[in-house]
Formats: sequence, structure tokens, C-alpha cells
Amino acid sequence: MSLETSRPIIVIAGPTCSGKSKIAIKLAKDINGVIINGDSRQVYEELNIGTAKPSVEEMENIEHYLYGHISVREHYNISRYQQDVSKVL
Repeated sequence: MSLETSRPIIVIAGPTCSGKSKIAIKLAKDINGVIINGDSRQVYEELNIGTAKPSVEEMENIEHYLYGHISVREHYNISRYQQDVSKVL
């Protein structure tokens, strides 16, 4: 994997309901960045309740990746997630 080094990769981590998404959205707006989902449940298209996915309004004007991009019927694991993230980076 070859990463472009001209832009920093910033990771925002913390417990559930601690405001990570709000911080990520503000930061992405401030630095003209993108958001790559790292939540194990927000990757699933069908899981909207209880996952705190950003709303359509929150996602406007900011590129978001790996939110709801697979079905719960698919087998998904860290290896596939790594492949998906590599494509985005």
C-alpha cells in the first residue's frame, strides 16, 4: 500500500456517544478533508438505528467513505475493511 504523504491521516477515536462524528465533520470542513468510517456497524447498509450514522444533512459537502457500503448478508471482516480503506487512501 502506498499512501500519499502530503495530507495527514487523523484518527478520531473514543467511546460511543462521545461526539466523534461531530468533531470529525467540523475538522473535515476546516481542513477540506474527508471522513473514512471506522465503525464496525456503520459499514452495513441496513443498520441505521442504533449505529449513530451521520445524517444526510451532516454528510453534505464532505466526502464520506465506507458508510453503509455492504449488506448485513455479506461476510465482512478486517481483511476486507483493509482492502476497502486502501482503495480510498
